[in-house]
Amino acid sequence: PGPQEVTVQYTHDDNVVYSCAYNITVNAQEDSESGAISGKITSYGGNEVVTVELWKIGENTPACTVTTTDGTYVLTDVAPGEYILKVSKKNHVTRSYSVSSQGGDITLDAKICLLGDVNGDGKINIGDAARGYSHVKKSSLLTDEYAQQCTDASGDGKINIGDIAKIYAHVKNTAKLW
Repeated sequence: PGPQEVTVQYTHDDNVVYSCAYNITVNAQEDSESGAISGKITSYGGNEVVTVELWKIGENTPACTVTTTDGTYVLTDVAPGEYILKVSKKNHVTRSYSVSSQGGDITLDAKICLLGDVNGDGKINIGDAARGYSHVKKSSLLTDEYAQQCTDASGDGKINIGDIAKIYAHVKNTAKLW
């Protein structure tokens, strides 16, 4: 119970281990079999609807789904177990977080970025195209899996010069990403 740092590690096909740390707060509830997951979502590009889905690992439908326009969410009656929290919004790259519920309340803040926003600052500009280009040329690799997904403008699971060209065209207003 209380503030905890959770580290998620992922080994990619290139055998590089990627790691991300998340700060969560767990509040224990005595004699409770369920709890709540709540938090604040940081996103960009207006007040469109943000969808938050909680998927129990091994199941084919979400255990809970909520939508929000103010960036706050609460999922109630969450049974103990292992879950994936998916956060999505129009023109943004869906982000997934691993959640382990032990029956208490959990606070999990999330951040989702626009497709093409490589550095996650809420703007798509020449710096994003340059950062993606450095990754393609292997002079400075993107080690964060989510930043890689934001760079994959074509959505084919690979980052290449075509993705960088799409980001650049978006910046120059010659072809929008979305």
